[in-house]
Amino acid sequence: MPAPPRIQRSASGRSARLFLLLPALAVCPSWSHGRGAAQVPDSTMQLFGTYQIRPGHYLVVGMPSSGRLVCLETKTGLIRALLPGPGDGYRVAELTSAFTRFAPDTTKPLGVMRPERGPNGSITGVRWHLTGSPEVRAARLALYRSEEVRFQNGDITLAGTLLVPNRAGRHPGVVLIHGSGPAPRSGFYSFYLYHAEAFARNGIAALVYDKRGSGLSTGTYENWF
Repeated sequence: MPAPPRIQRSASGRSARLFLLLPALAVCPSWSHGRGAAQVPDSTMQLFGTYQIRPGHYLVVGMPSSGRLVCLETKTGLIRALLPGPGDGYRVAELTSAFTRFAPDTTKPLGVMRPERGPNGSITGVRWHLTGSPEVRAARLALYRSEEVRFQNGDITLAGTLLVPNRAGRHPGVVLIHGSGPAPRSGFYSFYLYHAEAFARNGIAALVYDKRGSGLSTGTYENWF
């Protein structure tokens, strides 16, 4: 068995070995072709993360390569679009198809999500109000930390995000493997990050990465298959 790859963790400058104690996973293929990092406002970046409505019922806010916010509700498994407004809130909209780049149905608003901030301006939770249902508060959780990493494949430098559980000791780990085609780490509608978040939330470190020629990884993607 080959030695596990050495991953350079740019947040601390240290290197660490990622041990794959579970099989690598092939999840939904991504059809996003983004090259380079999207310019995302700080106010939007602050929303990324996991929020708990009640035990076992979470909202996970992420962003696919399309550059638009989306939200996964774990109780239903539905991914919805988050569109700016009103004010500093977001309109919740249905996604019309799982196989379009990004197609929110703005004619059928589903509700509103409003961030809550603490005294220092950081987001402490969100108010989630779907039409026809009572408004609920979802508190922000700190179940894992996110680290930017770099690792080598020959002369190619691959960039990724490592989600590490906020628990003491060593953790099992998984690497999420893309399908065919060029793909950044987030994947289609943040599918890869949602899978990684679920692992990290349950004590398993998870690595998602930009394929060569995508996102912040170097090289050129030449063939789909």
